[in-house]
Amino acid sequence: MKPFFCLSVIFLVLSWQSFCVARNFTFFVWTDSHIGVCNSSVRDDIITQMNARPGNLYPSYLLLYTRPVREPAFVLHLGDITEGTPKSTRWDNPDAASYLSYIQCISNLAATPYTCEVIGNHDYTSDHYIQNQITERHGNSYYSFEHEGVLFIMLDPYKAGDVTSPSLGSTQINWLQQKLDSILPDTPLIFSMHISPDYTLGASYNHLNESESNTLYNMLINRNVLTFLMGHWHSVQLRIWNGTIDVLTPAGYSYSPGCGSNDLDELWGVIRILNNRIDHIPYNWQSNKWGTASQSKLSKYFDDSTLGDLNSDEAIDNADLLIMSDAWLSTPGQGNWNEQCDISPSIPDDRVNIRDFVIMASKWQGRRR
Repeated sequence: MKPFFCLSVIFLVLSWQSFCVARNFTFFVWTDSHIGVCNSSVRDDIITQMNARPGNLYPSYLLLYTRPVREPAFVLHLGDITEGTPKSTRWDNPDAASYLSYIQCISNLAATPYTCEVIGNHDYTSDHYIQNQITERHGNSYYSFEHEGVLFIMLDPYKAGDVTSPSLGSTQINWLQQKLDSILPDTPLIFSMHISPDYTLGASYNHLNESESNTLYNMLINRNVLTFLMGHWHSVQLRIWNGTIDVLTPAGYSYSPGCGSNDLDELWGVIRILNNRIDHIPYNWQSNKWGTASQSKLSKYFDDSTLGDLNSDEAIDNADLLIMSDAWLSTPGQGNWNEQCDISPSIPDDRVNIRDFVIMASKWQGRRR
């Protein structure tokens, strides 16, 4: 499935409001391993690389940021875990051997106490084999878990549908509504689903149907959705759902290059949550190197007219400069620390400095659009 647009590499920073509790954790994400087709050694390589990242520094292009990667709190797989063998039909039948290969793969992770996954279109069969396996592991094929105050919600778009007509179904939607009703409105949420929640993206198997897409959006529009993670595209990319909710594909494919028709990005992802931000840094499993940031792909953040408007008067002017100057060179815990001033769209350095001022200066006297 050719993506609407493709980013070969992306370095992503997402900010949100109403996020007061200190949080600092990392998780790894991969997707579209299609076990049962092509060379399985790629998946072993990815696990080896995941084991090797903690304790190593982030890439040098992140400027002043020199902290090491933390141990992942968990590892998340965004679907198309399996593909079955032999590969004989458009939608293949995953078998027990393929799924057990996945379980063997993740059993080689060095330190993470938890692994989780969602079902993809290539995992779907009429006997619901993979759905049943995920249910055995997590209590259902859709489920949730919490980490450091962030609620992760894992959805199954094939629970009430099939690969050509995905559907959450009323039972899953009611479960989600009850889950949302049970938490505070500003609870940070991260969603995971193999396909897009946005019904406008191409063929029907790429997304939820229009009715469910609109229902889900209306459920989330007034919630603190940090991001909506998905797989499926075999490339790293970011879309904005209805102009408000970020939909991030944080990893590419995880099988031998040249084996499939959608060989786009040989990437898995490191996602770090620090206080009021999400940082996404891709890692290239083929070259065994960090992905390279492309600043041109950060236009969402450089063009974000709210950045630098520190007193929220819809203009970036002397009032904002005074706020910035009060917090100049401060770090968390100091009396003049103001997290709002640490606005640089990169991995945060927990310091108000020239990087933040440059962003403000680029918007000087600008009106918010």
